[in-house]
Amino acid sequence: MDINKELQNYCLNASDEGIDIKLETAIKNHDIWGNRKDLSIIFNCLDCTSLNVTDTEQSIATFLRRIRSIELDNRVPSLAAVCLFPNFVNQASEYMQALPLRVAAVAGSFPASQSFKEIKLTEIEMAIKHGCDEIDYVMPVGKFIEKDYQYVYEDIKTVADICHKNNVSLKLIIESGELCHYSRIFQASIIALLAGADFIKTSTGKVKVNAKLSSVFVMTYAIQQFYKKTGEKRGIKIAGGIHNSFDAVEYLKIVNYNLGEEWFNNSLLRFGSSSLFELTYNDLTLF
Repeated sequence: MDINKELQNYCLNASDEGIDIKLETAIKNHDIWGNRKDLSIIFNCLDCTSLNVTDTEQSIATFLRRIRSIELDNRVPSLAAVCLFPNFVNQASEYMQALPLRVAAVAGSFPASQSFKEIKLTEIEMAIKHGCDEIDYVMPVGKFIEKDYQYVYEDIKTVADICHKNNVSLKLIIESGELCHYSRIFQASIIALLAGADFIKTSTGKVKVNAKLSSVFVMTYAIQQFYKKTGEKRGIKIAGGIHNSFDAVEYLKIVNYNLGEEWFNNSLLRFGSSSLFELTYNDLTLF
């Protein structure tokens, strides 16, 4: 595919000011207020994350025991996944047996995606071999900034093909906070979708600017346009800087505005957080 030619078929169709107005409408006019139903949706779409330089087998075991105890609590719905470094995938896969929880790995030289392509692909293949169900992979942001869109497309497509060959989902991180402009966020989203990403994800959580309401608005708009042209539904993962249930509900309003309640399930919507599951769990068990 000539990605530069294909990109001409997609347009953001709004100025920055126009997007900001639509965003304000999405936040104000949609009847989602953080009731139990909405909190249950958020909880069911959570990727519970531990991506710390200090992670050890013991700390991950403690983390997994807590997740398992929540999974066995019939007062709340199931979570979506745990998201870990690749070297902990086998530990998580064994511990989570017989539970509906999926195991995701950040792989391919996370979080910078700055390494030799062969090394990145080897790490992804090893994570899959060790039993992960999903790969969270960062697009080559530097190449995107250089406007080498064909390279970016082919890089993502190679990873997507490996994942899909092994029945593994690809969540493609565009690192939206580093792209700065709405038009860039839109282009990166479309490239990722055309290359076969199952989800487009806001951020790694490892940079200064992570998920923002405006970025998610543009990304969900890109998914909407892709769906209109292809009939294929793709997902959104919102990660980085989600501090509480209220923040998550605001994002839920945006998803509802651009994509509708059809996207309110964990096959199309994810939230990535290291702490939100505890906060949402506490909120849910208060009802």
